Parts: sequence; structure tokens; C-alpha cells
Amino acid sequence: MTREQKKTMARRNQGAGFTLIELMITLVIMAIVITAGVPSFIHSIASQHLRTTASDIVGDMSFARAEAIKEIRRSILAPLTADWKDGWQVCVDLNANNSCEDAEVRKRATPIAGRTKVCATPNEPIAFRPDGRNVRVAAPTAVSMLHAGVLVKLGAYGCIRIALWVLPGGARFWSP
Repeated sequence: MTREQKKTMARRNQGAGFTLIELMITLVIMAIVITAGVPSFIHSIASQHLRTTASDIVGDMSFARAEAIKEIRRSILAPLTADWKDGWQVCVDLNANNSCEDAEVRKRATPIAGRTKVCATPNEPIAFRPDGRNVRVAAPTAVSMLHAGVLVKLGAYGCIRIALWVLPGGARFWSP
């Protein structure tokens, strides 16, 4: 090889790679970008998980309502255990006892994974009449019956008028 060929080859080899400093700067920039992006990515995953769970519950409520209309019987959406997080089931109440039995189950939902929490009355099912309207399975408590009676007689406006008269300090506190 001649001297000129060696110089040309050396010049080609010099521009062919990256230096250690260039690689380190690139890695530092990538670490900063990843560190800034991971928390928002975790938030978007949790948000999507919440949307999926809510969509599953609403979908199963629609399914229970459709089953009630189709079977012309009461259908029940009930938690598998005392907590809705452990899953739920849709059943058609064939023997009219307001509970789900294995022969009546139409669909079972799997437990909710992660830290998502379902805020609902524990172990209280959601029932649909044969016409598709929602109905309470359990008998209402005396307090809720009294509350409903007061609201029917007075209305919300009447309750506010009485509350303003009975609790004037609260009215001053909560007024803008």
C-alpha cells in the first residue's frame, strides 16, 4: 500500500464512529427524557385502567337490563363477594327469590386488577324489572324512607328553606 492510500484509509476510519463523550451525552439526554415521561405514562395507564373498569360495569349493567327485558323476569347484577372489586355476576332470577344461584348466572366478571376501587354499597345488588327499569332488591331502611317522604312532601326547595331557618350559622358559612 502506498502512503496516499494509507492516509485516505485513516481519514475514512476516523469519521466512522462516535466518541465516548458523544455516547455519554446521548445517554444522559435519553435518561432525562425517560425520567420526565414515565410519571405521565404511569398516570395514563392508571386512567385507562379506570376507564376500562367503568366501561365493564356499565356494559354489564346494560347486559343485565337487556336480559331482564329478553327473559321477561327480574335480572340482578350482584357482587361475587362483599366487595365489588372481587368481581360480579349477572343472573336472571328464575325462582323470584332476589338472589343469584348457579343455574341462573348468565355472565361472571373477573376481579378488578390493580388499585382501582369500586365505591358502592357493599354486597347490595342492582336489579332490573322485566320492563327494564331499575329496582331496589333490599328493602329501604327507615331513615331513607323518612328522607324520601320528606323530599316528596316538601321538595328540595322546602328542605332548603327549613334548613336556612333552623341552621342560620350554616347558611352564613356556606353562602358565597
